[in-house]
Amino acid sequence: EEVHAHSHSSVDKYVSSLPSLKPEEAGLICISPFEKASFEPDLVLVRCNPEQAMLLLWAYTYNTGELVYGHTGTAMCSTLVVRPYLTKKPSFSIGDPGGRYIVGLSREEIMASIPYQLFDSMLKVLQSHLEDWKAQE
Repeated sequence: EEVHAHSHSSVDKYVSSLPSLKPEEAGLICISPFEKASFEPDLVLVRCNPEQAMLLLWAYTYNTGELVYGHTGTAMCSTLVVRPYLTKKPSFSIGDPGGRYIVGLSREEIMASIPYQLFDSMLKVLQSHLEDWKAQE
């Protein structure tokens, strides 16, 4: 009733396109620095510059042959937490203004989200191929 900047139809379309978690799908969300986590996470969120994100996400494509999709124009929590949790696939986001402010991203940073079960294999690809990629510069 209070939306003035957008039509109700565009707001309805936007809201209906957002993924959502049902209570039985996730009991709680706990966030911790990776090295201090006392639990095995579902997702690893990475603050990085675009080149670092490209390399990290390239490792997923190298392993699977699948492209990594990101989203803009929506809340980072939806793009970086809910969608990757449900799809079990990485994602990235430039971020929304509120999310960028809350996370404290610099102008040069974006965020990537990696399902934890994929993280080690992606790091191994990076470690074994980073020099090859750097040699092409």
